[in-house]
Parts: sequence; structure tokens; C-alpha cells
Amino acid sequence: MSCQIFCDDRGGSAEQTARAFKYAADNGATIAQCSFGYEAGGITSDDAYVRNASVEKQAIDYFIATQNCPAVGGGVVIFAAGNDEKGMASYPGAYRDYVSVTSISCDYTPAYYTNYGPGCNIAAPGGDAYQSYPQATSQVLSTINGGKYGYMQGTSMACPHVSGVAALGLSYALQLGKTFTQSEFVALLLTSVNNINQYCTGVDAKYAKQMGSGYIDAFQLLMNVRGITCIQVPVGSQATVRPLEYLGDGNASLTIASVEISDEDRARLGIGAAPTIFSNQVLFKCTKPGSAIIRIRLQAGTNSGSGMNGMTITREFALIARESRSANGGWL
Repeated sequence: MSCQIFCDDRGGSAEQTARAFKYAADNGATIAQCSFGYEAGGITSDDAYVRNASVEKQAIDYFIATQNCPAVGGGVVIFAAGNDEKGMASYPGAYRDYVSVTSISCDYTPAYYTNYGPGCNIAAPGGDAYQSYPQATSQVLSTINGGKYGYMQGTSMACPHVSGVAALGLSYALQLGKTFTQSEFVALLLTSVNNINQYCTGVDAKYAKQMGSGYIDAFQLLMNVRGITCIQVPVGSQATVRPLEYLGDGNASLTIASVEISDEDRARLGIGAAPTIFSNQVLFKCTKPGSAIIRIRLQAGTNSGSGMNGMTITREFALIARESRSANGGWL
């Protein structure tokens, strides 16, 4: 649902915002996508926000406390971190119980305008007009006034990416019949990420470890909801997967008995020859970026040679094959 909190060029108020959050909670909403906030630096602590925006905060907390989806025990509130180029997120998103989204460019570097630092939780594509010419090619295609589409940039473009991934994760949880507490689901969301710090070098070094936990990855969230460990593998060179490293303390006495990956998933990753087992490792080569599920049969315990055998178990893992940059030079 769309809840309007601003009035033309006159802005809004805490009371209008509060009414919108209460209306949404009372009418079935589970995720609040919030591309608005105060200028960064106007409020500089959680205590100050509680004092200065008590009506607004009470309504947001009411939204979080209201369960409208069987898959999660409350509402999830996601805010844009702000476009002030400052070393702090803007409120309300900066508040410790709300998710605040920073913005990355199409080359995974921080967008020039994004806020960063304290209060920021996770990153997503938001566009950056200075990354290419014509400028539109490095921005985000979005709806604009007049029932049209146009290219835009901002943490307001990044924030909906995270909200959409969160909605996808909840729909998958419903499909699987899984239920999470509100804090459990937010934890899954904030840990379904890829490393952004490797791109924070040179003039962007100030953003290192300041953009949140990483940039959002939809497939990782789906696998986290499902309860499957994700393993990153290279594209174009041999992948060596050591499943035992992800089981127990990494030293479990297990032996790989067999490996199964569907023909569809092999085609998706461009795996020609079937995976092989060598020295309790799984070897294969991906020639395409993508994702797949691999099922590994393991033997717990040893065979005696006289018909007394260990127990065979099966564990699933998710493979994620990513190139450093997609073929078209951007996110797609």
C-alpha cells in the first residue's frame, strides 16, 4: 500500500508519519519501505531521536510490534540512509531498531552522495550519475510523476532493493512453512550480503567498514531462510569445495560418498564434466555466473568391511558463482 506523508512542497510532520505507520500496521502491512528521513547531523543520537520525535517513534515501534505475516513475528522497517555525503545515517533510519540502507554504484563502489558510518546497516544499488556517460546508464530506472519511467539515483533507490528482497524472503518462508521472530529475520537479512570493503580503496577508503554489513544478495537470503549454507565459487577456473569446513567445527569425521547436482543446475552454471571427489573435496568448473543447489552424501562413521557400516546422511549446500563484474558492466 502507498501511504502519503508529504503534502506538495510543504513537507510533512511527525503526526502525519505516525498516522501512516499506524494505518499500515492496522491494515496488514509487514514491511515498511521508507525513502525519507531528516538531514544527517540534525539528530545525532538515539536518545535525541526518542526525545525529539516521540510520536513518530511510537508509531514505528507499533508497526514493528504488529504481526501481519505468519512467517515473521512483527513488522520490518527499512529506511534510506540519506544523500548528504555525511559520515552518519539520517534518522529515523539511524535508530538502532530500524534498517538503514546505503547506496552503491554500478561498479560496487560507494555512490558519491551516500551517507555512511554510524547508523548504516546494509548497502544496495542506488545509482551514480558520475559513473558513466550518458548518465542514465549508471542510474536506476524507476517510476516518476506522471505515470512514466525515468532514471534516478539516491539511497531512496537503494532502499527499495532491500525492501523487495525482504519481501521475497518472507514469501519464501511462507512457502516453506517457516516462522521467524522479527529480530531473527532482520538478522538473516543483514547477513545475506557480499563484501563491499574490497571496493573501498583509494579515494573511497573512507567508506571501508562504514557502509553496513555488505551489499544485499537475494539468493543468499533465500538460502538463509531455507537453512542452507552458501559457498562462493569462481567462474572460469576450477572450484574446490570442502564441505566439511562448514560442518561442526570443520573437522568432523565424515567421508564424502557421492555428489548430486541436477542437469538444470549444471547447465545454469555451465558445468560440463560431472563434479568429482578427491581427498574429501568436490572438484568442478563453472563457466557461467549463477547459483545452484548441490547435494552431498556423507558417511558418518567407518565401515568395518564385514557388513557393519557407518550411517549415510545428506546435506545441501548452495553454490554462488559470481564474476567480479557482470557481462554488461553493471548490475544486470
